Amino acid sequence: MVACRVCAENKKIKVEFIKNSYKLLKCPTCGLTYLDYNPKLWQITKFYSANYFKGCGLDFGYYNYFAEKTNLVKIGEKRLEEIERLTKIGKILDVGCATGFFLEVAKNRGWQVSGLEISSFAGNVAKKKFGKNIIIGELKEDTFPKNYFDSVTLWDTIEHLPNPKNTLKIIYKNLKNGGVLALSTGNIESLLAQISGRSWHLYHLPEHLSFFSPKTIAKLLENCGFKVISISHPGSYYTLEYLVRRASGSYPNRLIKIFESLISKSFLARLSLYINLFDIMTVYARKV
Repeated sequence: MVACRVCAENKKIKVEFIKNSYKLLKCPTCGLTYLDYNPKLWQITKFYSANYFKGCGLDFGYYNYFAEKTNLVKIGEKRLEEIERLTKIGKILDVGCATGFFLEVAKNRGWQVSGLEISSFAGNVAKKKFGKNIIIGELKEDTFPKNYFDSVTLWDTIEHLPNPKNTLKIIYKNLKNGGVLALSTGNIESLLAQISGRSWHLYHLPEHLSFFSPKTIAKLLENCGFKVISISHPGSYYTLEYLVRRASGSYPNRLIKIFESLISKSFLARLSLYINLFDIMTVYARKV
């Protein structure tokens, strides 16, 4: 079995349940729930192909990532406002930057931006906007200078990482003293996750490898040298089409399927809605 991604426990690991042939494990020491699967680099890069971002009906990734740009820009503005309350505008790195929507917002607000993306498809889209400031591949010790960034972000990224601890340790070195780390990820202890059980909409397998709670994400960050500033559960903006397709995939139902078919052909598909299910955490921490 794969050792715990937070505390490295590798004994007496409990199988919580099996979904889509994948085992979800529960660490008896720290409580992390995680997938018993460590993908190879070639598997990761193959998975996050163009189809992941514009799959148009596949069972993973986005139906149309580019259609969510307006909403992602709105979210980015709010997140940067919070970061700017915690540190001065300077150099920022977005790990898992996708096509660079967040970096566009940051650049417009005066930040010097850099991005890292594992997907060659999404990374090349970002490269067309930001050139050499975008690195395609894994984050390594020598990818970026030490003590260089004022802030590093991982939006909906840490749950995808086979070795989140190693990534955070590298980020710690990349950040200046007092620099701010910001991330978002699902909260497995949220009321919705508890009610939904194995049908929880964030059990995207095998793309999501770890399922954190406030306790386990805080422990992971503290183990890597960070001091947690805050953990909150803000809402976000989504198109109606995105919401309906996610609901259809997570909670199969004939009525939802009918509604999905109707929405996809309607002008309402691009309707932007603010939704808060209180099951996604936003975490801010500081290098100390």
